[in-house]
Amino acid sequence: VIKGQSAVKIRFLFEGDLYFWLIDDVTIISLPSNDLSISSAFYTPASYGQPKSQICGDLFSFSGTASNIGSKNQSDIVFKGEILDLAGKVLFADSSSIGELTTTDVDSPLTTVNTFDPGPLDIGKYYIRWSVYSKNNTDFNFRDNMIRDSFEVTDFQYQRESRVTGGSRAGGGAAYTYGCLYKTSNCWGPNDKFQAESMQYNIGAGSATTLAGFNNTIYLFKVNSDIADDWSNFERSGGISNTGITMLGITDFTFTNQANYQFVDVPLKDIDDNSIPLEPNTRYFVMVETADQSS
Repeated sequence: VIKGQSAVKIRFLFEGDLYFWLIDDVTIISLPSNDLSISSAFYTPASYGQPKSQICGDLFSFSGTASNIGSKNQSDIVFKGEILDLAGKVLFADSSSIGELTTTDVDSPLTTVNTFDPGPLDIGKYYIRWSVYSKNNTDFNFRDNMIRDSFEVTDFQYQRESRVTGGSRAGGGAAYTYGCLYKTSNCWGPNDKFQAESMQYNIGAGSATTLAGFNNTIYLFKVNSDIADDWSNFERSGGISNTGITMLGITDFTFTNQANYQFVDVPLKDIDDNSIPLEPNTRYFVMVETADQSS
């Protein structure tokens, strides 16, 4: 649009509320000839943390999207997925070749063929690395050619995220339920038995000094075996009465002197206050229900 123009104005537009802004050190450069970028990567583990006994069979696949943000078409592209330990040692790698990414290719989907079974991994933290590059050219900005993320093999604990990353609440104090989905493995031994023991979570209640008297109801549901892997036949309504799930456990928990966002461990029990046995190759919802606070 601006090529060859003798006078060009560049305008910066800020969209926001209540905050000031400034711009410093703006540089105009020629578009680099060779510049690939990996724009997204699919996080393949079913959960960030999975017990050693349950992670086997959670086959990792490697996929993402890449863009050619340079001025020249790029050929002989390689998309690679890797598993690394904490020391950076590559434990698994798979790659695929793409003939060409043109200058108009943006967020092109890329994938590898083979999968990785994390079952043999020892307890600990690991990394997944996705990368894209051309065999023919040196990339102008190699920093955006790679994305890295992590996962953990734990002793007994499922973990949806590596840490607290956010929260959710209903407006106006209305009742709401917040939960996570987990799945047991399909490779139990003939004598293996596992059970749900407890759930760890935290909440906040505004400016209250403590959470004393605040009550939650904890549920454990099993996803029925006739629900498709892609959830295509799962009814997305009905709440705890949904016909696609079966209630296994219900526990009421009342806070005492805990502070806002302090973690608590709540036992998972059935209606008779017994421990809840788990089944192999089965999906489970663990959920926290907050009562109506509007009054």
